[in-house]
Amino acid sequence: MIVSPDAPSVGTAAPVACVASVIVPAHNEASVIGRLLDGLCGLPAWIEVIVVCNGCWDDTTSVARDRGAGVRARVLDLPAASKQAALDAGDRTARSDTRLYVDADVRASAESILDVVAALRRGSVLAARPLIRYDTSGADSLVRAFYRARTRTKPLMTSLWGAGFYGVSPEGRARWATFPASVPDDFFVASLFESDEVAIVDTVPVVVSTPRTVSALLHTLRRVYALPTRSPRSSISTLAAVVRSAGYQLHDLLDAAAYCLLAATGRLLPGRGRRGTGWERDETSRQAA
Repeated sequence: MIVSPDAPSVGTAAPVACVASVIVPAHNEASVIGRLLDGLCGLPAWIEVIVVCNGCWDDTTSVARDRGAGVRARVLDLPAASKQAALDAGDRTARSDTRLYVDADVRASAESILDVVAALRRGSVLAARPLIRYDTSGADSLVRAFYRARTRTKPLMTSLWGAGFYGVSPEGRARWATFPASVPDDFFVASLFESDEVAIVDTVPVVVSTPRTVSALLHTLRRVYALPTRSPRSSISTLAAVVRSAGYQLHDLLDAAAYCLLAATGRLLPGRGRRGTGWERDETSRQAA
């Protein structure tokens, strides 16, 4: 059920007030951006959608303009490929201080947008995101086991990062000036809030397509474990939580073993993390789209 914020009163001679701004950075996302924008159809006029295409050499910009018409999306086109620059440009363009940041490759709904906005406007939390559902269709068996174990692990499923979708209230957005170039945006933003300042909203889940191959997953994990926001203690605690969540069911224990094996391998692989302002991402998750 949609628990939407109160719509502002709108007169025929006055422009619609903006309650929240949804910012979508997009670099070569022609295969998936239309899917996201179609899912947002039905958003009221008092929620604006800003798509920031950056460094695209495919049809992302034209697809965003075409499919974004249903949500009155404003489409910006930056020459350089930089997620940081795209997010900052979206922030400069946004009319509301209540901000939602949504990756172009996830599947979100108008209902989840409205429910996250409502949670932020109530004032009890400063940051929020919807539930996550991982789409592992077409993925290797070990990848599917990894995400089954992850889904059962509360610390991983209640963090702000990892959904490709998070929102902040005006007070929450005031916690930082611009996005950093050296750390993924969701990791950076999550580090700014205590757990009691964050809400995981019980609404339609955002759907995240996972890597399809073990090598692609390991590449992703290598980047994650190279981040300065990770520590050996937090990693050990996470692995312990995965094992505890398995209980005594054999299939759950096998999933936990797969998770631990892949996580340990990803940590041991040499990695340079995320540096500079360009994009590093998994391409296999976009192939099905």
